[in-house]
Amino acid sequence: MSGSSAAGGAQARHSAVELDEIDRRIVGLLSGDGRMSIRTVAEQAHISRASAYARLERLRETGVITGFRAVVDPHRYGFPLAAYVAVKLRQRSWKAFSQRLHELPEVEHAALLSAEYDMLLLVRVRDPEDLRDIVLERLHAMPEVVTTQTMFVLDEIRT
Repeated sequence: MSGSSAAGGAQARHSAVELDEIDRRIVGLLSGDGRMSIRTVAEQAHISRASAYARLERLRETGVITGFRAVVDPHRYGFPLAAYVAVKLRQRSWKAFSQRLHELPEVEHAALLSAEYDMLLLVRVRDPEDLRDIVLERLHAMPEVVTTQTMFVLDEIRT
C-alpha cells in the first residue's frame, strides 16, 4: 500500500460521517445483535427493507460499520488472565511499535496515550507464565520499548 493511500485511509477512518436518527437506530440495533436480519432491522427502525438494506450498505461503505464478529467470553475460551500493560516508548517510535503489535495475538486492544506511558495494551493469556513471556521476553525485546508497567485485571464490567 502506498503512503498516500494509507494516509488517506487514516483520514477517512477518522472523519465523521453525517448520520441521521434512522442511521443511528440501525447502528444501535446491530451493535446489540450483529446477526439481526435486515427484515428485523427494518421493522425495528420503522423503515422498509429496501431502505434498511441501502442504509446498511452505505454505513458499511463509509466505514461507520467496519464488520461483524462474534463476541467471545475470554474466560470460557481459555484466556482467564487479563492485564493492562502500560508501555513507555523511545521517542518517535510509536509507529514501528504499533506495527510490531501484530506479532502479539494476545494483545486484544492497544491505545496510544497522551500520558506518562505512551501505549496501553490489554493482554489476555492462559496463565501468569504466558504473561511473563509476553512482557519480559517479547515486549522488552522490542527496540522501541523503554519500560513497562503491568496491572492485573481483577474483575471486568461489560457495558
